[in-house]
Amino acid sequence: MDAVVTLARRADERSVRRPAYLPHAIASRLIQRKAPTVFPPYLLAFPKRAFTQMVDRKTFLSLLSRQLYPVLRAEGFKGSGTTLRRLDGPVIHVFNVQGSSSGNQCYLNLGAHLSFLPGEGGSVVQAAKIEEPHCIFRERLVPPPGKQFGWAYGSTIEQAEENIEFIVSEWPSLGRPFFDRYKNFPESFVALVSGTSPSTIHPRDCLHFARICKELDLADLAVAFARSGRERVGERAIGLRADLDKILLP
Repeated sequence: MDAVVTLARRADERSVRRPAYLPHAIASRLIQRKAPTVFPPYLLAFPKRAFTQMVDRKTFLSLLSRQLYPVLRAEGFKGSGTTLRRLDGPVIHVFNVQGSSSGNQCYLNLGAHLSFLPGEGGSVVQAAKIEEPHCIFRERLVPPPGKQFGWAYGSTIEQAEENIEFIVSEWPSLGRPFFDRYKNFPESFVALVSGTSPSTIHPRDCLHFARICKELDLADLAVAFARSGRERVGERAIGLRADLDKILLP
């Protein structure tokens, strides 16, 4: 008899082996019924936090597009989806929403570029299609200190809307100032290169600044940036060294 019971129990265990997920409807019914503590094996391995209904990326992006995108479009940005752009002469501004690998938060990326410069990494730039990682000036709009690095989607629609309302309210002080630094050409960029000491920036940034100076006909300043970058660049950065040499040895 014991052998029969053992075989039956094993058959039951095999019948309940399932992937490590459970539909929310089933989980909800189990909770509402206050099921006993004896759960099938696949429920015992199911993370408790997964029973909480989370707002997904698609829903958060939809809410963001309703509340923040009108503000951006009023300031001249165009586009939809995850990337909006603003073009003004050679000046390119990019706003991008990047989902995190965790699936419960996103990053708000800001980028600025000049159409006459190669993209970051040497890529060819198409102003209407440029992505934020290819911009030479980049920054992230992050939550206030003390919160997680990304913007949480929230556990409910109400929480998601609260986060987005905060983003909208803080845009004038958190997002707009970044783009204002790179707003007008040539004025904003004359002020940028004139107010930057070559020795305080990375050698790759020295290359970007030197190229901007050449476009602005600031030859002496272009050489100063290129020389500073060349003196500090690593031996293995062969491509960067060659590009800096082109500024120094035209």
